[in-house]
Amino acid sequence: MSNSNRDRSGFQAARGRLARIAGVWLAVVLVVAGCGATAEPGAAPTNAPLDVAPAAETALATDAPAAAPTEMATVAPTEMPTMMATDAPAATAEPMAQPGTPAAALPTVVPGDEAEVEIEDFAFNPPVLVIRVGTEVKWSNKDEAQHTATSDTGVWDSGYLSKDGEDFFFTFTEPGEYPYYCIPHGGPGGVGMAGTVIVVE
Repeated sequence: MSNSNRDRSGFQAARGRLARIAGVWLAVVLVVAGCGATAEPGAAPTNAPLDVAPAAETALATDAPAAAPTEMATVAPTEMPTMMATDAPAATAEPMAQPGTPAAALPTVVPGDEAEVEIEDFAFNPPVLVIRVGTEVKWSNKDEAQHTATSDTGVWDSGYLSKDGEDFFFTFTEPGEYPYYCIPHGGPGGVGMAGTVIVVE
């Protein structure tokens, strides 16, 4: 073999080795490019599909207009009607008369020479008796309880009178005013069960 033929064969052999080396590197580059970067431990794979929510669902609640605050209705205080003052004087309560008290009683005038006072319901009836000088007055007890007709000044005293027909008589010979009372149920000065005899000429 000549020198030229040896040189041609050596060149072809070197060329074949370079082609194989280039093919190996190309394969490596393609593998690296296809696999991508090395994933870190615990990281999600890069080829996983992404969940993309529809635009309508991802809208924020703040995009909606804020509701206007409801105003509480305020109620004006009701004014109490003012009562007009009247010129009429205020009514005053009158004290209740005690049984047998002659203060509020109208006098009973007896023109004859005899008069009677009935003792009933713990009272003298009439409570105020007007008679003339010389008139005889009879006190008759009609209650179940015992009563007396006793002069405030000691002019007379009937003693205790029962219901069984016990009466007391007294004749007035001097003009004047003679208050009296029941000992167990009244007192001098018109206290409780009391009465008055007025003698005129």
